[in-house]
Amino acid sequence: MNEKKDCKIVQDLLPNYIENLTNEQTNKYIEDHLKKCEECKKIYDNMKQELQIHTEKSDKRKVNGFKKYNSKLKGLRISLILIILLILFIFIGITGRKMIIISNLYNKAQKYKNSDNYHITMYQLRQGESGESEFYETEIFKMGDKVKIVSIDVKNGEVTKQISIGNKVSDIEYNTHEYIQTSNEKIYISDGTWGRIELIDYEALHTKNFWDLIQVSIKATVKEKTIRGKECYYIDNFASNDGQNTLEGVYFDKENGLAVYCNKYKSEEYAQEMTYEFDTVTEQDFIEPDKTDYTEMTKNEYMESIFLNE
Repeated sequence: MNEKKDCKIVQDLLPNYIENLTNEQTNKYIEDHLKKCEECKKIYDNMKQELQIHTEKSDKRKVNGFKKYNSKLKGLRISLILIILLILFIFIGITGRKMIIISNLYNKAQKYKNSDNYHITMYQLRQGESGESEFYETEIFKMGDKVKIVSIDVKNGEVTKQISIGNKVSDIEYNTHEYIQTSNEKIYISDGTWGRIELIDYEALHTKNFWDLIQVSIKATVKEKTIRGKECYYIDNFASNDGQNTLEGVYFDKENGLAVYCNKYKSEEYAQEMTYEFDTVTEQDFIEPDKTDYTEMTKNEYMESIFLNE
C-alpha cells in the first residue's frame, strides 16, 4: 500500500522534477524511488522523452519563426535601401540634367559677349501705377563704338518716341544726339550723354562656382517649351547664392542661350519679348532724322522743362 502511495506521489512530481523545479530533498526522494521502481522509471523515461521531443519541436518553431522574421526584416531593409537609392538616382539625374542645361545655355550666351554688331528688339507690357497697361518697344543697334536706341512708350494713351544715337568716348561714357517726339512737340538734344551700357545680359545664368550651380539647379525649374516658334528652355526660381541673378519665368533660346521671353523678372510682374540679330547692322542704321521740325535744347534745358511741367 505504501509503495503504491509512493508511486503516486513520485509520478505527480515527475513533470516538475524533469523541468528542474523541485528542491534537492525532493530530488533525492524521487531518484531513490526510481532506482527501485521499474514502473515509475519507465513512466519517467517516457515523460522525459516526450518532453524532449516537445521541447525540440517548440525550439524548432521558435527558430523557424525567428528565421522568417529575420528574412522579412532583411527583405524590408533591402527594399528600403533600393527605394532610397532609386530616389537618390532620380534626384541626381534630374539635378544633373538641369546643371548641364544651365551650363550649356550660359556658355552659348558667352560666345556673343564680344560681339560689337547686333540688333535687338524688345517688347514690354506691364501694368502701370494707375492700373492701366503700359507698352514699350525698344530697338537697339550697335556697331563698333556706335549705338542707336529707338524707343516707343505708350502710357495712358500718350505715345512717346525717342531716338538716341551715341558715340563711345570712353569705357564709361557715350556722347549722344537725342530726338524726342510726342503728340505735342519734337525736341532735339545735341549734348546728351550716357553712362556705360549693358545691352545684352550675357550673365543671366551665371553662378559663382560649381557648388553654387548645384544649389541653384536643385531649386530651379527647367522645362523644354516652344514660344513664338522658338525651341526654348523655360527657367523659373533661379537664384544664385551671391544674389546677383534672380530669374522667374524666363525663356532661353536653345540655339544662342539668350533670354527671348519672360513674364516675371526679379519679382516684378511684366511680360517682355526679345529678338536678336547679329552682324546685320550697317552705317545706314545710324542716319539721323531731319531736324527741321525739331526744337533744339540742351540736356539741362530739357530737364528744366520737364521739372516745370510737373
